[in-house]
Amino acid sequence: MLTAAPTGATAEQYHDLLLNANAAGKRSATGRMWAWKRLKLRYALDPDLAEHQAFVAAMRVAADPQERGLLCFLMFARTDRLFREVTLECLPLLAIEGTRVDPATIEEAVNRRATQAGRRWSATTLDRVHGHLLTALRDFGVLRGSRVKRTAAVRPGLQATVFAARLAQLLGLTA
Repeated sequence: MLTAAPTGATAEQYHDLLLNANAAGKRSATGRMWAWKRLKLRYALDPDLAEHQAFVAAMRVAADPQERGLLCFLMFARTDRLFREVTLECLPLLAIEGTRVDPATIEEAVNRRATQAGRRWSATTLDRVHGHLLTALRDFGVLRGSRVKRTAAVRPGLQATVFAARLAQLLGLTA
């Protein structure tokens, strides 16, 4: 969708690209609507936000699929607290390629955060959430494997590094 969008696209243009032009390639109008809801939140599709501007600028320049995956990973972690907290807790050794990731650890971390927030999720909801987290991490190129999950070689390029520094600055941290 970002590729199809003109430079400086408005939220309305993103909406039109996804729902009417089917830039995400969804089969049904319902699928496009759900994709819009998720993408709008996960990637802050608001051109007035500094995070969005930095994300789009980096995505337009990054040609390497791994770096684009890391950019998506960083933006998703910026906008989704549960994803960010569980990833930070359960994957502290991303620099060590091949480290086995136990799905039960992810599920426990999700359950702990739900409990801390005063939520009681069903076993089905917990299973779906931890499954979605693992799938997202694999799609972003951070994990590999279908049955046994292991950390992938994560080597941020220039765009991912600059984007991470920009996000840090927006949070009031040093680059």
